[in-house]
Amino acid sequence: MSDQMSDRQTGASDRQTVASDQQTVAPLSVPPTEAAAPTTSPAVPEAPAAPRPPRRALRAVARWTA
Repeated sequence: MSDQMSDRQTGASDRQTVASDQQTVAPLSVPPTEAAAPTTSPAVPEAPAAPRPPRRALRAVARWTA
């Protein structure tokens, strides 16, 4: 019984430390106007299109799923 009680107490203290860590990190966050700029930059290449499987494979899959 005492082990379960101590586990609950340590869990509560862990939650308190996590909450305090989040509070200390919050002021360092970037303003939304600056954070949105890099996502719209054209320098990021788009992922290439995946190659299509041969028609024979598509027919086989169609037979299995039908």
